[in-house]
Amino acid sequence: MGDRVRFVGERRDDIAAQMRLEEPNYDPALVPSALLGHPQQLSTAVARVPVSEESWPEEEMMADYLIKRDAQWLSTPVPALKGHTPREAALDPDLRPELIRLMKEQIRDCDTRNLETGSNHDVSWMLRDLGLNEILFDPPPPRAPIKLTSDSPEDEEYYNEPEFLDLPAPPALPDRPWTKAEAVARFEQALKTFPKITQAFDYLIEMDYTLFQDLGEIAGDLLNDRERQFLAPILSLLVLAFAPRGTCPPEIDFADLSEAFRRETAALDNLSNKRFEEQFEQWLVGSSQPQLLEVYLSLVVTLSDQAPPNIRPTNASRTSFFIILRVVIDELDRAMREGY
Repeated sequence: MGDRVRFVGERRDDIAAQMRLEEPNYDPALVPSALLGHPQQLSTAVARVPVSEESWPEEEMMADYLIKRDAQWLSTPVPALKGHTPREAALDPDLRPELIRLMKEQIRDCDTRNLETGSNHDVSWMLRDLGLNEILFDPPPPRAPIKLTSDSPEDEEYYNEPEFLDLPAPPALPDRPWTKAEAVARFEQALKTFPKITQAFDYLIEMDYTLFQDLGEIAGDLLNDRERQFLAPILSLLVLAFAPRGTCPPEIDFADLSEAFRRETAALDNLSNKRFEEQFEQWLVGSSQPQLLEVYLSLVVTLSDQAPPNIRPTNASRTSFFIILRVVIDELDRAMREGY
């Protein structure tokens, strides 16, 4: 640039310090000790594709990479499968529904990629390997790659909404909380639909209902695998109390769910030992559906006491159960009243 520019000055900025100034203040006393002891961890993965010296078409290279990646995934522990590999999950009745959901996503992604690129990658061999014959169908025939126009946004062209959003709306809530009789009736109706409560959980998972996955991310290590498996069917009956089978369960925003969990965790963590019963009663009444909350708290206590010793939740986990039940009830109630 020559004489067209001249040096004026220089400045050094501490970007990290500026970012810290923008973070909101918080009271460390309100942070549950369990969350501090087991913070969520980030995990990363690296995939390397070897390139031979010989000339290899890009399409063949990508196809070979996808097959090797899929084969490796079958033997890789997956967090969504509680740390088990897909092959192990295929043999576990409790993990099989979640494995089916993950494989449905893989099939959808594969079909979308084939439609966009004109390739013919097929994941049916994975379904046969895992024995998931219930979702094994012939893949679509090969097609020429499509051409998107400016009127067809890529982000919306192939997005399939979860199945539960296609269901009709559930019965509207009254302009008041349910009475004890109404709350019990809602519970009994859900239980009558699914006498084996694990079937209620399978029903919601099959429809890609995201509540359980969101709760798993928010709660982190607060509950172990056994406690999650214990609570999930109870939460399923709770969802069905608001949205009976065949109707659309309320869709809860992840951010709202996370904030409600933080708020209720702080509330129960600050209860005084001397006034515990009084403060707990106030906490119970403060729910948007106190009678329904009482019904499901009683269910948790009863099932915990009756469970065999090898699967019985610890007494310490009950506080976490109570928090999650309160949060889910309040957020389901709010979502339904706001029309989600």
